[in-house]
Amino acid sequence: MNSLYLRLHNEAIVDTEEIGPEDFICDWIVLNEEFELLGDGTSNIGDLLEEVGESTESDTFSRTVLFISDALTLFVRTEVPGKSSSQMVKALPFTVESYISTDIEEMHIARGQIKRGTLVDCVVTERNPLSCILENFSQCGIELSFCTTIGMQISITGDGVGVFADSDKIWVRTADQLAEMDRDAFSEVIDMVVQPSEDAEPQVHIKDFTSTHEVLDSVGRSPFIDIDEIEVSLLAYVATHFDPDSTINILQGEYSTRDQSALDTKRWITTGSVAAACLLIYMAAVAGQGIWADIRADALATEAKDLYESIYGISPGVRNPATRMRARLNSMQGEAGSFETLLSEFAKVVDRSGANTTIHNVNYRDSQNTLTTELEISSFEALDRFEKSLSQGAI
Repeated sequence: MNSLYLRLHNEAIVDTEEIGPEDFICDWIVLNEEFELLGDGTSNIGDLLEEVGESTESDTFSRTVLFISDALTLFVRTEVPGKSSSQMVKALPFTVESYISTDIEEMHIARGQIKRGTLVDCVVTERNPLSCILENFSQCGIELSFCTTIGMQISITGDGVGVFADSDKIWVRTADQLAEMDRDAFSEVIDMVVQPSEDAEPQVHIKDFTSTHEVLDSVGRSPFIDIDEIEVSLLAYVATHFDPDSTINILQGEYSTRDQSALDTKRWITTGSVAAACLLIYMAAVAGQGIWADIRADALATEAKDLYESIYGISPGVRNPATRMRARLNSMQGEAGSFETLLSEFAKVVDRSGANTTIHNVNYRDSQNTLTTELEISSFEALDRFEKSLSQGAI
């Protein structure tokens, strides 16, 4: 399925009153499974799905990713105390609190992997602006599976510095810091992060997304700076290079949501729910039959016991009174109680009933003149016919 990537431009409007979906402006891009461009454009989120559908003929997406401004967030890489991951999770807010001036209760903390002995990456943002943004997307039927920032998509190694440069903004990321700022501050920032050294290896890696590629004019040539002029838009670049496993999803905790890569299986989940309901109904019906059979068996056993006691004046002393009664009857029939005779009579009972019967075991006790069988009868109707045939026989 196709994937939808969004870059929200004017997040600052969340501080104004009576804000609506038409006030949020997004760049959007749709890629197929091979990361080929199907369409792109700019729209307010109220009209976004309609415009995307008209342009790409796509109305469902395996993944919908929103990139918000790093100006709304604070990136923190810190050591978190704790002997276990659960203890570290509980301690995280108290650790992050030292990095912010706002009440921690008003902040939402999204974290990366927590592992004892390693630094933990966090993205901290105020709840109110984030809630406002997400609620407006939800009102428009846009179900986000991932929310992160542009700056989080900058790859860095070791002590290097990664920079994204767009027409009006720059993003600078180091191992433990991340910032978004206006292009006017570009030269000053580069001068701050470049540390001349004898090995002359590039320390700053810049991705230039400006339409005229004027970054080189801004910073000049330097052996410590590596500039890569990118021919696609910033959103197209981060979309084609997006890796959910290497960035932090802000949609955690109270904002958590299912990854829409499971959206294409939603109909199967619904179908599975229906099937599960049918299975439960069937199991309930089978259980009901079993309960009814147990009740009937208990009633028949009670009747047999009462009949035995009424004839012989004593309790049968066994679980199945019919066994003891047949033994007494067989003892009065001489040869009729022999194994061959009993087996022959039993065969006649089965044949006369016409029941689909499977015999699992036959046991004959000469001392008691009893023939015991274990058999399986296909249905309750067949059981009724078998009982009727049994009552008509000589055993």
